[in-house]
Amino acid sequence: MWVRETPLISGDATITILFPEEEKLHYHKGICIDVIGSINKNTIINIYHFWERYWFDIIIGKELAEGKERKIQYSDFQQYNALKTRISKHYEIDEKIEKIKNIANALKHGNRRNIRALLKAYPDLFERKDEFFIKCFGADAISIKRADVEEAFEIVSRSR
Repeated sequence: MWVRETPLISGDATITILFPEEEKLHYHKGICIDVIGSINKNTIINIYHFWERYWFDIIIGKELAEGKERKIQYSDFQQYNALKTRISKHYEIDEKIEKIKNIANALKHGNRRNIRALLKAYPDLFERKDEFFIKCFGADAISIKRADVEEAFEIVSRSR
């Protein structure tokens, strides 16, 4: 059975938003456009990349204020471990941010090796776990629900 969830952005948790075009395709042609799933996935990716950019700006300001004349570039933060090390010199971050990073990167890049690692680490992110489905659909095998987006917001808010 196809279950619909309320999008995070709806403002009213008691209603389900069904776009007219999606409704027409779903009921008349048997096709489902997973708009809500796409919104949730893009939100996770954006949350993580906003977090990265936020820390880049904070660390630049912090290190320049401490008199470090070194020119800092965004590429200095491209590797997660380097970013984490730089942030940890100044602030404590929630270790769960790595979960959001892993999900965001698997969704954005669709690397099946990363997707299989996600399946082992966070099996609840997958509705179908068979190898054939993961091999064929890659990042589309990952099911991001509203609760996952809310958890990501919570983790990011504790990591600042």
